[in-house]
Amino acid sequence: MAQIIITSPQAVGSVTITAQEPGVVTYHIYWDGRIEKHIPKTIQKGYEKKYKYVYHSSDTEEYEICTLDFFKIKEKENGIKLFKKPERTDISEDLKVSEGQTERRILYENEDVAEFGSNNGATFWRLYKAKSNNIEIVRMPDYLNFISGTVTISYTFTATKRRYASPNAFAGFIGALATTRLKLQTTGSCFKYGSCFPSSEHVNGKSIDTIYLNDKDEQLFITAMKKFGFNKQVTGRNKKVFTDAIQEKKGTLHNSHLHSGFNEAVVKIVTLSILILFLISCKQKVLSQPCQNLIVKSSNNVFLLGDSIVANSTFSNQVNTSCATGKEGCILEKLTTDYYSSLSKESGSVLKLDKTHQLSLKIYKKKSSTEEHIRAYALLSVNNLVSDSILCYEYYNNANTLSCYEQIYYININQRKIWTVMLTYDEESAEANNVNIYKIDLNTNRFRKEVSNNGKAYKSASDKETAFIKELYPMTHHLFLSSKDKSEDKRRFVS
Repeated sequence: MAQIIITSPQAVGSVTITAQEPGVVTYHIYWDGRIEKHIPKTIQKGYEKKYKYVYHSSDTEEYEICTLDFFKIKEKENGIKLFKKPERTDISEDLKVSEGQTERRILYENEDVAEFGSNNGATFWRLYKAKSNNIEIVRMPDYLNFISGTVTISYTFTATKRRYASPNAFAGFIGALATTRLKLQTTGSCFKYGSCFPSSEHVNGKSIDTIYLNDKDEQLFITAMKKFGFNKQVTGRNKKVFTDAIQEKKGTLHNSHLHSGFNEAVVKIVTLSILILFLISCKQKVLSQPCQNLIVKSSNNVFLLGDSIVANSTFSNQVNTSCATGKEGCILEKLTTDYYSSLSKESGSVLKLDKTHQLSLKIYKKKSSTEEHIRAYALLSVNNLVSDSILCYEYYNNANTLSCYEQIYYININQRKIWTVMLTYDEESAEANNVNIYKIDLNTNRFRKEVSNNGKAYKSASDKETAFIKELYPMTHHLFLSSKDKSEDKRRFVS
């Protein structure tokens, strides 16, 4: 193990670099709608062509759902409807099949695919032209019936062999199933070639069809699918009008099923590289005045409000410029709060806001020989009942994947505001995501997100299902529950 010591007039920082160990590419799916694809620097032997799917529930638990094989194919264009077989000589295979409504499949040398079959009483061909680039698809499990703790993820296929999907879309599907706990039947996504007869827009596994539920559950599912990245949902023109779905205006194709198309851009790609941890602290023996100002005496013990520098409107910018590779004078050296040392030892604290409201920190810790994970939640309570929660602090360090992340915060009691920012540490640099600001709203008893990264205002910290905030907590370690901590009015709280 190598150790580097960084010294500044304000603080002491240390960097620990450990030996590299391989890992598995993993999708982390959080209950508030965030999806992250974590890619380790080196892949564990035997897992070079596999993806792992892990779900993080609102009660801070982590569930390993499945590990799937993925395959590389040529990306396909949406299918073109034809009423006769394409006249071509570059055929590599001409296959008779019995795959749901698909009866015949022709594979071409350039990886175009033509499929023939019937739908709604009509027979026709669809030609799926191959593009030049490669994409990945996964083979979905033939069924899932995962039940553990508070989580149920359950689906079965019906009358289809379209059992392949985009790896990203499958992650979104898992998220929607987990948060609703509904048992679904699906008519699938695409075939292993990226084709999808009789559909046109299921190419590359970018869309998933599901059989309708009762109207109440269907609306619940549509809302959840939107939250997890399905931004184009189509229902039949003879069906009830659902929020967050479009009724088709011609034909009756979707009278029998919901069509959900996935937005690949919502998945955060995280490359896990060499870890670096800056431990910046106020010295214990001589506590500076700035540090004293950041601590408030609560009814029981000390409540850590964090470092006011985080609330500076240019803080993220300063991190990204001053802490880049080759730069000196990193602004993180000016931090006067040692979050890690304080929160790794503390179990929680309480701070009175007024006669009925209080703010408390609830801390979760997990540590092994190679991995450490700390999460500190700010809980807003009314008459001692928790009404809302957000993730204030998170520290994650994994020696196997050589990854290290830290979310820090500042709480201003007078302004009733909380600032959070995610820091990603690399061997010679640190990067910051945009600062998120939450209002402690004592009228609604919620943490209200004041400003998102794209500048739009939201009603509450739980409003994520109404807009996908691409850069919400860029990190990737929220390796267990999350700042991920809000949902709609089916809201679950950290208890």
